[in-house]
Amino acid sequence: MTIMGGTFIVIGAFVSISLAMPILTAVTVLGGLIAVAKIVLMLMHSKRNQLGKESRSTTALWERAHAVTTIGFAATVGAVSATTFAAPDLTLQMLATALLFGYCSGIVCRLSIRPFIALPTMAIAAAPVIVSAALYGDASHWMIATIFFVFLVGSAETVRYIHSTALREIGMRLDMATLARNDPLTGLSNRLGLRETFREVAGAISINSMVAIHYLDLDDFKPVNDRHGHAIGDEVLRLVASRLKAALREGDLAARIGGDEFVVLQAPVDNPKEAESYAEKLSDLIIEPYRVGDETIEIGVSVGYAVSKPVIRGLDHLLHDADAALYSMKRAGGGAAGAKLTSRALRRTSG
Repeated sequence: MTIMGGTFIVIGAFVSISLAMPILTAVTVLGGLIAVAKIVLMLMHSKRNQLGKESRSTTALWERAHAVTTIGFAATVGAVSATTFAAPDLTLQMLATALLFGYCSGIVCRLSIRPFIALPTMAIAAAPVIVSAALYGDASHWMIATIFFVFLVGSAETVRYIHSTALREIGMRLDMATLARNDPLTGLSNRLGLRETFREVAGAISINSMVAIHYLDLDDFKPVNDRHGHAIGDEVLRLVASRLKAALREGDLAARIGGDEFVVLQAPVDNPKEAESYAEKLSDLIIEPYRVGDETIEIGVSVGYAVSKPVIRGLDHLLHDADAALYSMKRAGGGAAGAKLTSRALRRTSG
């Protein structure tokens, strides 16, 4: 934009002086002011983006501001170029051609991701020149007008192609990011997704708040696969995941980290009793019978949980504490064990 703005001012000033047309001087000044406004807008937008994610409504406002300044500058390019082609000086017409092609090339390269801005911008810049060249009347200018029109159509097709290609690439990146952070069977987060969310939560909650990690292990799940097959077992896992997601509060996260092992991140937590109640709620949901086709499946669940301030115990330590509580309880045959701000466990069976 800086290069294009400077080039436009130089060519516009030269043409307006050569043709002694004050109106072109005014258009050139206007175009220069719009170019400056566009550059300032880009700098402001870049700085705002560094502060964090924008809402969709705010992003739409930024996009409209970019559209207005871009289309406004295109109008001044079209006005200067069209006026130049109305004059008999071929040297000036060559300058106008260079200005138009340079500008439209930049639009195709940089703005194809926003076709609703790129296409009107090119049309507004090129259409006046095409009309001006055609009105000149001779065969050479008719040929120039035709070439400009063909190039405009070709540029529009290039915008369409670049835009569709960019959409495919962005879609692939989002799919890869989703696969990297989510369990493909249940749609819950995986270990990476859990770790990233824990890091975000730890930085967002107050210094006095705690988090709880609930480690869930399904009991009597292997017989489900053995008796009913893995397809039924997979459906049970999906139903377990669905129940966990339904139980989550705002800010909580459920993750599948193993075959029949799940982790629920609860944040924030005011006191350990809150985590204990949450664990009981989760286990009550899990042990309800599952209806899969004509089969009714019953499983149990063991839950170990750990509570701490994230600045004191990180995710790995909390997972270790919750897992240790879970398996110590399993070895003891059930019950609850643990201490304040460390870990506790419980075991539930269906029925």
